[in-house]
Amino acid sequence: MKKFIYVVVTVLILSLSLSVVSFAATSVTVEDNKIFKSEHAPVITFSDDFKTLYYNGHTYYQKDLSMFESYIVTDYYPDADYYEDYDDVISTDDYDVIYFADYKLTEEQEKYVSSVDVSGDDIIVFLTVRYKDGTSLSLELLRDDYLDDYEKLTAEKFNKYEIDFEYPYENVVNVDRKFLFENEKELINVESYRYDYLCFNVYIHTDDGTLSYYPGLLYILDDEFYYFSFEENNVEPDYDYSYYGIDLENFSEVYVHKITNEDIITQLKEAEQTYYEDDFGIFENDELANSISYFFLTLIFGVVPGIVFVVSLVFAIIKKKTYRKLLFAVCGFTLAEIITFIIFMIVASIK
Repeated sequence: MKKFIYVVVTVLILSLSLSVVSFAATSVTVEDNKIFKSEHAPVITFSDDFKTLYYNGHTYYQKDLSMFESYIVTDYYPDADYYEDYDDVISTDDYDVIYFADYKLTEEQEKYVSSVDVSGDDIIVFLTVRYKDGTSLSLELLRDDYLDDYEKLTAEKFNKYEIDFEYPYENVVNVDRKFLFENEKELINVESYRYDYLCFNVYIHTDDGTLSYYPGLLYILDDEFYYFSFEENNVEPDYDYSYYGIDLENFSEVYVHKITNEDIITQLKEAEQTYYEDDFGIFENDELANSISYFFLTLIFGVVPGIVFVVSLVFAIIKKKTYRKLLFAVCGFTLAEIITFIIFMIVASIK
């Protein structure tokens, strides 16, 4: 027993020692959403109209970034050893994430600005300026060394497109641009597809993968694959599109390009099946949902009434006169229900 106690005490001491070492290694800590940085940490400053931001040797310019995504500091700074976020501890070694940076206003700005909220990952910055008169200004800004990539992405000058099936993680299909546009655009009436379609985001990435643009969607209609271009359909940029897709109820007709390359179709079908097999994607599989629905309908309105009919008929034959009328009535009711159900299923299958 004493040996056991010694072992437990030794483990506790070692654990506490390692914890102290690990906390000593972290470069920045967060407490009550405030960051404690060294005196050399960069500070954010702004132009008079807040459409330009200055931070850590870079200039950020206001752009329409509603169809763009970017990634955290350690994804593109190779000498930033690691990034951790747990128990209110942030560690970035040599770099301060802009979300936690301090900002400084000019004397003139302090007269009419009450507060500034900054978030982002050092490539794309989201800025909200709150004024003392109760109004506010929201801006999106892009780092200066990504301006050329911004122009190339919006002009779709990158050849590789990525179709993201969302689930499971990294369930994507990479497609050359020519396969999305190899067929002429066609105008289709979406009336028959309003409640029976799937769509997945399509992305273009910079060569290093740090900045991504969202130019369109992959639609699955009647087991056929179509590319939907925002530009060709005059879709106005909206940040929510990158999460919810485009609701076909907003259109009567849309321009799409049908995907017909057999190799690409095979990859898309495999990714779609993987999506269905992962967690809740199964509930968007219409074929499976229909099969499950038919099974339960048949069980509830066919099998169970059939059992009741047979049991009632048997007892109506062997029981005394007192119960026969009641049992035959049950037989008649269940038989009528079964016949009605059969007629319903025949009509439903025809439609």
